[in-house]
Amino acid sequence: MNEFLVRGSPDSRAVLIRLLAFEKSCEEVEKVTAKALDQTQSLLAATFELGQNLTLQPDINTSVRASAFFIPSRQKPNIRVKMIARTDDRILLDVSYVCGGLCGRGYYVVLAKNGPVWRYAVVMLGWLA
Repeated sequence: MNEFLVRGSPDSRAVLIRLLAFEKSCEEVEKVTAKALDQTQSLLAATFELGQNLTLQPDINTSVRASAFFIPSRQKPNIRVKMIARTDDRILLDVSYVCGGLCGRGYYVVLAKNGPVWRYAVVMLGWLA
């Protein structure tokens, strides 16, 4: 349920709608996240565009920090990126942030090479604090 393909597919829309319902049901919803999830349709289009042409230069950490659309912008300075595995055309990352005691999220991210460029292929919520 927490996994979605970043292609604007019906599955990704359904998952984002479920995430919105989950976020709204929590008593302490991060306003930034709830607002972003409320804008699902426009975010899907922006996400598709943003996640298509990643430049992994000068390093993967900097690139993911700049393009991690699934992390609230105020948490981007706190992003931790760890490469778990890499092949010629796929990269598996652990992307997370901690913002205090019981505040933070961790994601498993798959980047896929599409010709000469990289794109976000899968983003899966791994943990939530």
